Amino acid sequence: MEIYFDLLEKIKSDPYQSAAYEYEGNAIVKAGPGSGKTTVIIMKIKKILSEKVFYPRGLACITYSNATTNHFSKKLAEIGVFVRKNVVLSTIHSFCLKEIIIPFGDLSNSQISFPLKIMSDETRKIILNKCLKKKNLGTISLNDFDILRSEYHSPIKKHKKVSEEEIEVIIDYENTLLLSGYSDFSLIVSDSLKLINENEYIRKCIEAKFPWILIDEYQDLGQGLHEIVLILSQKTKIKFFIVGDPDQSIYSFQGANPDLFYQLYDNPSFKQFELKRNYRTTQYLIDKTLGALDMDNREYESGVTSDYDSKFFFIECEENMVSQYMYLVNDLIPNLKEKGISLEEVCILLATNNQINELAEVFSENGIPFFIEGSYFLKLNSASWIIKSVNYVNHNSNFKDLYSNWERLSNKRIRDKDAYFKLFKVLKDSRMYQDNLAEWYNFINTSIGFEELLSSSELAIEQKQYEQFKEEVLTKEMSLEEFCNKTSSSNKVTICTRHSSKGLEFEVVALLGMEEGSFPYFLHKEGTKEYREQERVFFVSLTRAKYGCYLLRSKVISGINKYGNNYVHEKNPSVFWEKLYQTTQNLD
Repeated sequence: MEIYFDLLEKIKSDPYQSAAYEYEGNAIVKAGPGSGKTTVIIMKIKKILSEKVFYPRGLACITYSNATTNHFSKKLAEIGVFVRKNVVLSTIHSFCLKEIIIPFGDLSNSQISFPLKIMSDETRKIILNKCLKKKNLGTISLNDFDILRSEYHSPIKKHKKVSEEEIEVIIDYENTLLLSGYSDFSLIVSDSLKLINENEYIRKCIEAKFPWILIDEYQDLGQGLHEIVLILSQKTKIKFFIVGDPDQSIYSFQGANPDLFYQLYDNPSFKQFELKRNYRTTQYLIDKTLGALDMDNREYESGVTSDYDSKFFFIECEENMVSQYMYLVNDLIPNLKEKGISLEEVCILLATNNQINELAEVFSENGIPFFIEGSYFLKLNSASWIIKSVNYVNHNSNFKDLYSNWERLSNKRIRDKDAYFKLFKVLKDSRMYQDNLAEWYNFINTSIGFEELLSSSELAIEQKQYEQFKEEVLTKEMSLEEFCNKTSSSNKVTICTRHSSKGLEFEVVALLGMEEGSFPYFLHKEGTKEYREQERVFFVSLTRAKYGCYLLRSKVISGINKYGNNYVHEKNPSVFWEKLYQTTQNLD
């Protein structure tokens, strides 16, 4: 409980956090980078469960990714809150499946069929193009099409921006999908929205089970969840605690829309709060970042007490990305090690997965240990549980937390002592296979029916990716110790895309590829929504750093074009580089 009281003291010392934490009605919290939103959310959960809501009632906490739900689960366990049947931590798709479609779908004519099969994006695109061709319509991206579908399925909007031809394409596409026995993520949300809107008894059941619903990263969760919140807040007594930051909305390609946060922020049914104190970054870095992006009105203040000499560094390299990679190898990382900065406090941000693979190869060749953040399997609840199990077997980590996660995955409604001791015994017996991951996994799967569970629950949405994880990782010849090392970031440089860096923090961040035309992308013109999102990506990238941020660019980009011709282009700095550099010169 020492951690709990330490966190409580920190919240009470911050007037912004304290006001949101103590408020007992519907609240929407604008939480800037490094403002302690995770602390506020987990402590709010603890407060609600201790003072307001008692078993068998509970609460739901919905967030953007499985990685975040796992992080919340770990942080809650540290303050004495373990995930159980009346405390649900999940993504929006998992929540819709487990709490709406699975229990109520058969009673209310849900379109989703089981066993659940999620159509791949490749096949979805083929089906969509065929439907468009029937109507002699041009191509459209899957993301834009899903936005149209959200508009069409909205029970709230009176004037929908969808043409008759587009409606016919939507109906044709969804019928094709459903008749083939498949679904997709948009259909899961729209079907749940329909069930909630049309059935009072479903709303009452959700209200009875979850008198409180907390939502993190609201700006990234899309139109469907937004309308679910509006309906439940108007037609039930459920209380909402919603946290987000429109300045960090960077997933438009997945349907995110920062305007949805502002719509709820202006809703008179919700009390507004703002967390303005940044506990990650020095005031120097905050001021420069806000100045470069014309965000001075945000009024963020630093809660960092260290007098560390924080700074932006602008590094010009010679030719192509490889010169930037070699600067990391020969200069930056050795210099940081000399200063006593551990490798796990260093993050390299790149534009694409191809660049990540290139840098990983360079680091491997030069003996620099690295961890790739955002690997697909780290986002899966199923794979996450396997990783936790390996860590338990190999290092005797917390079994209670592991079993709580197993209860959640296996959808057990009550605590089963036999299941508890069976899992404990299976994991204990599995230690005989510590030297062979593949044999260990086969033993676990046979003993508890793990893969059978995947196909019979909401985890089915992960099944295809889990099969990939199994083939690429679990069948390899390695010990459990080697597997633990592979999935751990300890004493390694983190490599990730700019988008995957969201939610992370490091002492030092290096942002590569800062040439004109690269970032922002040359087709994204200033003033467009695409450009504004690139600005937000830049904002997120810079605010990962506690003390130092390195910006790298190459003077020359060369290669071979699609016609087989060589090209050599001299490159100016990115407009983002120029704005930040100018701001640092003006303020120094």
